[in-house]
Amino acid sequence: MNRELLFESTWPFLKNCILFVCVGLLIGLSACTTHTIAIDNTIPEPLIEPLALHIGVFYAQALREYTYTEENKQGEKWELPIGAASVMAFERLLPVMFEETQSLDSIATPDVAELDAILAPSITDTDVLTPEESNSKFYQVTIQYQMRLLSTQGELIAVWPLTAYGKDRAPLLKKTESIRRASVMALRDGAALFAIRLRDEPDVNRWLQTEGVIHSQTGPEEYPSAYFIDETLIKDDIL
Repeated sequence: MNRELLFESTWPFLKNCILFVCVGLLIGLSACTTHTIAIDNTIPEPLIEPLALHIGVFYAQALREYTYTEENKQGEKWELPIGAASVMAFERLLPVMFEETQSLDSIATPDVAELDAILAPSITDTDVLTPEESNSKFYQVTIQYQMRLLSTQGELIAVWPLTAYGKDRAPLLKKTESIRRASVMALRDGAALFAIRLRDEPDVNRWLQTEGVIHSQTGPEEYPSAYFIDETLIKDDIL
């Protein structure tokens, strides 16, 4: 059998082998792919009267670098940089809530000359649920924050949890886009709750009274008013 006949007789088998190898390589590369989901800083400014305080803000490295990672059964990974997005959200929100804010490199040795207190947020947990996992029609993102308010001497004034929640209906879009949208909603929810409920925290409220920033009887009219809690008010302008 000459070379041409041998090639013609074996070509279908070789072609199938090549196709099988290529498909295997593509599946392998896909399984090793890591998707980083960028989260836009789209936190609107609340319409509130700033508190007459000069607050130092400390963002620990653990917060700045906090990343939620999810991996499916095929080995495909998604990374959600919640920490960096949270820092951007606080940097936009806090200057509106207080008369003056100052970013600090350290809690141990802050420039305390004009500070009234130090705020140190952190993330304790993040959870992302798909429609399949939650038996619903939504992608859901929950971010658990811990908020600490410290004196300029490093003494704890108040510590309280803050739970931020966002969801997005599962469309015919790719999964990463739905998770991004749900994350934006969670960041807005967290910002809204922090702005609205800060004075309701018992230890914070007592400290504010001690500092003469608020009176002992704070009426509802003195609290932050309409923000962006209602999903229908913000759904259209986050994209």
